[in-house]
Amino acid sequence: MTILRDDVDQPVEDQHGLAESLYHSDVMLTEYSTTILEAAICDLPVVNISLYEFADTDVSASLNNDFTHIKRILDTGALQTASTEAQVIEFINYYLEDRSRDRENRQKLVDTIVDHNRGVAGQDIGKYIYGLLR
Repeated sequence: MTILRDDVDQPVEDQHGLAESLYHSDVMLTEYSTTILEAAICDLPVVNISLYEFADTDVSASLNNDFTHIKRILDTGALQTASTEAQVIEFINYYLEDRSRDRENRQKLVDTIVDHNRGVAGQDIGKYIYGLLR
């Protein structure tokens, strides 16, 4: 039996809160967050907000689009990324009109990215780094 550790894992109450929020939401708004993956698991449409600067710099948040781990998610077509306030409204309405839009792509995201390393990603990364050092 795995025991959650408060210094590493999200507290159970927070996990329940997130699950409730995902379950009762029609659309999730986020900015390049791992909650995109949780939303895909719950078949919840996502509008990714890319309006601001990257990490307290003068560089656009869209810089995230070029990061390999983000690009893999965006390339699935599982979500819409809004780079203007008008697009935020447009994409929210897009999903509110039909929540099933991009459903197949959300499933593709789950099948291709979420399906790997279930609960052992840290161990797998450690083994990979150790292998490089040998």
